[in-house]
Amino acid sequence: MSMLAGDEFNSLAAQLPEGVLSPEEAASRQRGLDKSWRWLLVGINLFAVVGGVAAAGFVWLMALPPAPECDRLTALSAEVERLYCAEEAARTGELPKLLASMEQLKQWTPEQPLYREAQRLMNDWSGQLLLMARQKVQASDLEGALKLVDKIPQSTPKYAEAQEAVAAWKALWAKGEGIMNAALQEMQQQNWSAAMAHVRELEYVPHDYWRFTKTVEMSRRFWHERQARKLEPEVRKAAALGKPEDLQKAIALMAQMQADTFARKELQPLVNQWSDTLLTLGLQRWKEAKVDEAIAIAKAVAANPQRKVDADHLIRLSEARKLALSTRVAWYASPQHVLSLREAIAAAKHIPEDSRVYAQAQDSIASWTQQIGDLKQLQMAQMTAALGQKEAFTLAIAQAQTIAPNRLRRAQAQTLIAHWRNELERLEDAPVLTRARRLAEPGTVAALRQGIALAQTVPMGRALRGEAQGWIYEWTNQIQTIEDEPFLRMARSLARQGKLRDAIRTASVIRPERALYQRAQAEIRGWQGQINAAARARALQEQRANAAAQPAATEPAATRPANLPAEASRPQPDPRLSNPPAPATSNPPRPSRLQVDWGTTAPTPVAPSPTEARPVPSPAIAPVGESPAMSPPSAPVAEPPAPAAPVIPAPVVVPAPSAEVAPPPAPTPAPPMIQQAPVPVEPQVRSQPAPAPVIAPVYDTEPVPVSRSPEPESAAAE
Repeated sequence: MSMLAGDEFNSLAAQLPEGVLSPEEAASRQRGLDKSWRWLLVGINLFAVVGGVAAAGFVWLMALPPAPECDRLTALSAEVERLYCAEEAARTGELPKLLASMEQLKQWTPEQPLYREAQRLMNDWSGQLLLMARQKVQASDLEGALKLVDKIPQSTPKYAEAQEAVAAWKALWAKGEGIMNAALQEMQQQNWSAAMAHVRELEYVPHDYWRFTKTVEMSRRFWHERQARKLEPEVRKAAALGKPEDLQKAIALMAQMQADTFARKELQPLVNQWSDTLLTLGLQRWKEAKVDEAIAIAKAVAANPQRKVDADHLIRLSEARKLALSTRVAWYASPQHVLSLREAIAAAKHIPEDSRVYAQAQDSIASWTQQIGDLKQLQMAQMTAALGQKEAFTLAIAQAQTIAPNRLRRAQAQTLIAHWRNELERLEDAPVLTRARRLAEPGTVAALRQGIALAQTVPMGRALRGEAQGWIYEWTNQIQTIEDEPFLRMARSLARQGKLRDAIRTASVIRPERALYQRAQAEIRGWQGQINAAARARALQEQRANAAAQPAATEPAATRPANLPAEASRPQPDPRLSNPPAPATSNPPRPSRLQVDWGTTAPTPVAPSPTEARPVPSPAIAPVGESPAMSPPSAPVAEPPAPAAPVIPAPVVVPAPSAEVAPPPAPTPAPPMIQQAPVPVEPQVRSQPAPAPVIAPVYDTEPVPVSRSPEPESAAAE
């Protein structure tokens, strides 16, 4: 529109309908509206500012003044602030703050404006102090109560009341203490009835502290005193001999007494002497490396409170040395040994200078520190020897030899050196034994002898000398077995053919020092036993035949009952003898040097008829040179039914071993025992035993010849 000409604008405005404003009128009206809005905003802002100022003033007028900073009060601070701070501190109820508030207001004078208010607060606080003092009196703290009462100012009304309470408390305490002291004096003199009477008097003191608390306390004290007096003789008796175990027992009994008893106080000097004696003994045991005994003694002394500190120091030092001694058990050095020594040093350093074991602790620390250095040296040597080479072992030995002879680890170093020297010798001699085993592998006599010759080259004192000797022994046994086995096989073959004597001669070729000697001797004993068993069986048969052929002994008719047959009076053989009599010879055969086992085989007796047999006692017949007591009891015998012609058995001859064979030494024989076997006989009806013929005994040490003519070996083998 601004770009239109004026005439054109006017013409267009004239053409507008009615009710529509022209642009000029609209612009003027718009400007009026803008001015009214501006004034409205100005008024609103002005009203807000004025209202805010008014509200701030109202809030400021209604707010309380800020509290004073009590921790920053000075002498120039206002009295109101000081009074306010004192009152706030007293409200906490803590005694130190209450006393501080009273001390602050005590200096005020009546000329000060707030003096009356301060006095009112002082009186209230004095009442609180008096209440606290009464509580302390109930808790038996009279001195604490008196100290609180002294803090009450004289200007307060509570001061007079506090003084009256103090006088009453002192009177009660004087009465109670008098009764208690009298009771304690009677207890010390062991007048128990009078002491109990004084304890009962405390029940009538008009105060709960004395009526209840102190009465119970004195009753316990009375009981403790009596128990301590009962233990006192036991303590003195236990320590009378002065032995360490007795002193420990005495200290343990003393520890059962209460510390405040009169008996304990009287014994305390003696107990201290006993404790010092035990501590000296414990230190001696520590020096002897008997740390467990030292610890036990120190623990016993620890029951004495006046020597407990010294006992604890000894226990600590003993535990430290126990750790150090544990590193000397094994012959090899390990890192754990170094750690144990460091722990021991740390424990010993906690012992103070005023301890009676301080000097020993310092000496031990120096020794353990030195041992740590030696252990490190040995560990380096062990690491070198672990390579397993000759040069490594030589170097390790040189490293271990650097430890001086006066060091504690010298013995351990020497043990390691000996071990490494053995290992070095093993490395040098092992190839020799390996070659010897390879030579002996074929198992022939020549190969085995070559192996023995090579194994014998290992010198005496070497590490593998024992192993070499073992191989030599084994190969020697193999050679002897190869050489002697044919003789043993031949002997067994002869024995299977029944030629036992030839078998014995053949097996006897094996000498005692040979490998198969024990086996050969076992075979010989078995074959000899067979020969002896056959001889005994044959001798028993011949004895029975002789007994059957023996004619019946006749008796006079006057001495024999008429109703008995002639056989009843026949002399009966001794049933205890199982062997026939040996013929008298001027030169009896000598026993064989071979060890002979005669066995325990006995012949089976012939059972008598039920109607005819009856046990008949026979007089004991003892061999020449033996007591009759050695004869066994008689057995039932029965007579053979018919006599037979006497048969003389043939002797059994045992050949002596060949002269070139050395028989084993025979043990000293025991006294010969008689082999008895029951012999059946005919029953007798007489009241007296019939006489038996005297038969020479046969001993179990060698076969007995029973005939003049020898028999073939085949019969003996049967």
